[in-house]
Amino acid sequence: MDRWRTAFERIGARFHERDRAVDTMLELRQRFDLGVAEVEVRALGTTRYDEPPPGTLLAGQFPAGEAEQVVGLIEARGGEIVERRSEPDPAEAMSSIATIAPPEPSRRIEPRRAEPGRRIEPRGAARPTRSRRRSPSL
Repeated sequence: MDRWRTAFERIGARFHERDRAVDTMLELRQRFDLGVAEVEVRALGTTRYDEPPPGTLLAGQFPAGEAEQVVGLIEARGGEIVERRSEPDPAEAMSSIATIAPPEPSRRIEPRRAEPGRRIEPRGAARPTRSRRRSPSL
């Protein structure tokens, strides 16, 4: 069982021709009413600078209910899906992460107890001590 309900699908696809990737991006924006930041086209990156990879990457974030239609359109236009992952609704996921549950009763830290006739010093409180170093003579 998933912890959070899927709200978005992040999909990346490789196209051999930049023009096809751009046309697909424009159609996705129009058909699914997407904003400029929700789907973009970039040249493929590499760490092998002597042989740059051929092709263009189309990547975007799409509502989970429309992901199958998006993949179908990308594949129909000649794109190859290289990345696809589900993402939770950020507001729902962050509200769950920020909730801190109290520790289990068996794991609680017991307070320190003083021996009869002794006083407990607060943690981190140090008694002043004299330095054993000699100060230089003037």
